[in-house]
Order: sequence, then C-alpha cells, then structure tokens
Amino acid sequence: MQVIIGLLSYIAYNPAVAAKEITMLDLLFGITTLVVLLAGALVVARLQQLAQSQRDVLDTLTQDMEAKHREMLSDLHEGLVRQTENTHSALTQQGLSFLMR
Repeated sequence: MQVIIGLLSYIAYNPAVAAKEITMLDLLFGITTLVVLLAGALVVARLQQLAQSQRDVLDTLTQDMEAKHREMLSDLHEGLVRQTENTHSALTQQGLSFLMR
C-alpha cells in the first residue's frame, strides 16, 4: 500500500510525469497491476491461514499421541505389576510345596 501511495505522490509532484498524457493502455496497466497485487496479498493471507491451521492440527495430534503414549505406558506398568505378582505367587507356592515334601 505504501508503494502505491509513494508512486501516486511521485506522479502528482513530478511535473514531467504529470504532464504526460495518461493513455488507455497506461490506465489498463495500472488497474491490472493493482488487481495482481491484491490477488497476491489474498494468496499470502490464505497461505498464512493454512499454515496456522496446520500448526493447530499438529498441536492437537501431538497432544493426542502423548495421551495415548501415557495410557500405553500405564497399561504396560499394570501388566508388569500383575505378571510380577503372579510370578511371586507361583514361586511362593512352589517354594512352600517344595518345603512340605
């Protein structure tokens, strides 16, 4: 936007440029340039929105995976505790039955 304002002020305050007759081709070129600049700005804004959306999805996915990982570790711990208790019980019963013979 500052470039456009600078260009317009240059044209307005420069007598050589202001004295030049503006043709239809010049006007068409100016309008086309503005449309292209506007389209470029819209594309940049949309890309920024998409990048933010990707970051949000990545954060959500990371949180979900961390929760699943914690749950898996908890399940693994519980399984190992049960296995240890079963092994301890089996060894205790075998030890007692061995001593009773």
